[in-house]
Amino acid sequence: AQGKTFDRAIIDFGRGAFEYGQAYVALSRCRSLEGIVLKQKLRPEDIKTDPRVVEFYQEKI
Repeated sequence: AQGKTFDRAIIDFGRGAFEYGQAYVALSRCRSLEGIVLKQKLRPEDIKTDPRVVEFYQEKI
C-alpha cells in the first residue's frame, strides 16, 4: 500500500514493528482516527524509532 491513503484500515502489529517508522506509516495511511481499527492495543514494541532520530530530538530539547 505504498503511497496509498485509505478511509478505513485494520492495523495488526502482530509481534511488534520490524522496521523503523513502521507504526507511523501504518497509522498515517488512514484519513482520520475514526477510520483506524487496531487489532490490539499499541505496545512499546509496536513503535520502533531510528536511534538517529531520537538522538536528533534529544539534542534539540
